[in-house]
Amino acid sequence: MIAPDVALQTAIESAVTADAELMTQIAWIYDEVPDDPYAGKTAYLSFGPSDLRDQSAECVQTEVHNLQIDVWSKAVGRIEAKGLTRRVIDLIRGGSLIMPAHRLGETVLALHRIISDPDPGVTHGVVQFDFHIEVEEG
Repeated sequence: MIAPDVALQTAIESAVTADAELMTQIAWIYDEVPDDPYAGKTAYLSFGPSDLRDQSAECVQTEVHNLQIDVWSKAVGRIEAKGLTRRVIDLIRGGSLIMPAHRLGETVLALHRIISDPDPGVTHGVVQFDFHIEVEEG
């Protein structure tokens, strides 16, 4: 069976790429960022750090996965990065994540931050979520 963290990342990528409006604004959502991530656009998303905490009880195996999605924008100012981080938040909280294995429970926004990047002209948006996942055995 597919691991819960892999199922979660796949569900996020599927939700992002299925959002036609979001995809008109970004180049892609990358697991590994290529040499030219913008691909003619002003923004892209990437998967950042992730970790998990076991919260199992006697009768159910539950994990809390903290996962970061990074927004990278080279548009002038912070407006594009702010809009894209909000779009990602709304997309993930809107119930569009479909996991073929395991059961996704509560999704909590843990962090939303917009910062200047050391690369001049780039704004970095950071969005972190805690995903509560009931792990299916098998």
